[in-house]
Amino acid sequence: MEEMPKDIKWSMDPDTKDYEAGTTYMSLLMPRSVAAATVGKFLDVETTQYRANDILRAAQLPLLAQDDPHVAKDLKKIQEDIALAPVLLARDTMMLRLLIVDGYHRVCAVYHHDPNAEVHCKII
Repeated sequence: MEEMPKDIKWSMDPDTKDYEAGTTYMSLLMPRSVAAATVGKFLDVETTQYRANDILRAAQLPLLAQDDPHVAKDLKKIQEDIALAPVLLARDTMMLRLLIVDGYHRVCAVYHHDPNAEVHCKII
């Protein structure tokens, strides 16, 4: 009988540093003031869930290797039952794709653990 992957623990809200990192990332795509305002919208939305494989497909991003240092760190957290912070996602309706504003490594770690596992996220 095949063993089921262990459940992933999630914290209720993203860390403050995740919002800061998201603003830095978004400031590469738009002026910093607009990026900060955009990331601020995450504060007003509830956490939801989407499957890891769907997030990667919608974002059109490659799966990072398990030995990537950040992915490995998050895989270790999963194995040690340490809660992961929800990821921040934004819909790019002009390009019809999803932006992983913060949490790309967490999504990849979850995928390596179980491609069909639900990722806790905030999406705008």
